[in-house]
Amino acid sequence: MLLGRHETGKNSIATWSTLVRALVLVIIFGCLVLGVLGRIAPPEPLSDGELLAVFPDAVRIEISSEPFFHYRALDVSDAPLGAIVVTDSVPPAIKGYLGEIGLAVGVTVDGTITGATAVRHQETPYYMEMITGSGLLERFDELDLSRPFPDIDTVSGATVSSRSIIRDIQEASTLAAQTLFGIKIPLPVTPVKSPWTSWKTVVLTVLLVLSLLVGFTGEGVRLRYTVMLLNLAGIGFVLNTPLTLSAMSRLLTLDFPGPENTLLILILLYITVSLPFQGRAYCRLVCPFGTLGHLIARLSPWQLSLSPGTLAFLPHLRRMVLGLLLFLGVWVGWSGFTEIEPFFSLFSFKLTSILWAMVIFVLVASVFVRRFWCNAMCPTGTLLLMLGRAARPGSRGTDETV
Repeated sequence: MLLGRHETGKNSIATWSTLVRALVLVIIFGCLVLGVLGRIAPPEPLSDGELLAVFPDAVRIEISSEPFFHYRALDVSDAPLGAIVVTDSVPPAIKGYLGEIGLAVGVTVDGTITGATAVRHQETPYYMEMITGSGLLERFDELDLSRPFPDIDTVSGATVSSRSIIRDIQEASTLAAQTLFGIKIPLPVTPVKSPWTSWKTVVLTVLLVLSLLVGFTGEGVRLRYTVMLLNLAGIGFVLNTPLTLSAMSRLLTLDFPGPENTLLILILLYITVSLPFQGRAYCRLVCPFGTLGHLIARLSPWQLSLSPGTLAFLPHLRRMVLGLLLFLGVWVGWSGFTEIEPFFSLFSFKLTSILWAMVIFVLVASVFVRRFWCNAMCPTGTLLLMLGRAARPGSRGTDETV
């Protein structure tokens, strides 16, 4: 009788586990479908408020598709005042940290920028708040395109996003001034610097190569801890560029990082090489938040021994968190899902009260539960685990915890 109840319980757990896995896979597949549909569907037209924000002198605005999609700004007698161009509707396609940033840019018939504002994007809200708060967009107001384009500094801490915004505005305004109004634009006097030669790219390359070598050799506890601490300092506090679900979700919608985003490209290359052979080596060696949780567990005298039932439940909890966040972020379009993971906020020391509460909760829980975030909640690690199992069919049942 007892044996029968035990078997029934095991079957119920197995059925529930299968349903959770299937639901998460459906959501992931749905992300791919939505990504394809998003590339086919035309962008939503801008509202009058969004258009007037960048061209306040316009009395009437009409849509034109020739020679490229733009809005014509007209005066009271329907004479042209200028044009409004949306950067993600015209070439070239310039990507920020997570994807293209749609910026509305107003240009007068004499080649003066009337304003610029972000109307749609997939960037982390933390980055965009830094950019808008810095006054970067206001620096383009009344800029005369018939003169050499000024060298505008990027926003420290949001370099990739701000660099793409600067280039986007320059390319879109130049296209409008030259093509629509025949204004001669001077050639740039300052050559564009390649992000692949920046010190940040060099530092991250060295850290990832060291991590890859340690992962392949698997020798030396001291060497492993040295690399983990270097990644905590370098990838966490110095570069603040850990892998997040927001970046992974863009890949699921077939939106790959642009060539300017060297740091994310390097991390993705590391995962591509390490995942088939080392499993979740990123979680064990590279992730700065994972290292922080590991150090807390090693130093804490109050670590609890979880029951087998709890340990068996944790992977299902992680899958539910992953599925929920992908559904909210990709299907519903809630951008706040990118701030659930505490990485950027913790390592930049720029947190809202809610994020402070989240970070404190996770760190305190790590005092009692080994790598609490990694083993109980982390959606990025869970997605890596699923990808690793697809790349390593014989790994099922292993690598559940780190």
